[in-house]
Amino acid sequence: MLPGRLARQLARHSMTRYEAQRLFEQACEPKEFWPVNEAAHVDLFDSSPSEYRRRVGEFLERHLDQ
Repeated sequence: MLPGRLARQLARHSMTRYEAQRLFEQACEPKEFWPVNEAAHVDLFDSSPSEYRRRVGEFLERHLDQ
């Protein structure tokens, strides 16, 4: 099973930050909550490619061997 990751894009108002946090709290471990204020739903990678690669890469490195 792949580890779960919820990246919340706050610019898109289809889900509030509160709703995203509640979903995150109910998700199984391993997990990481990453609020991204400057990105819409499909713009997460484009808003900060290096930050996206770093965060996702580090998360996968920590959890894929488990």
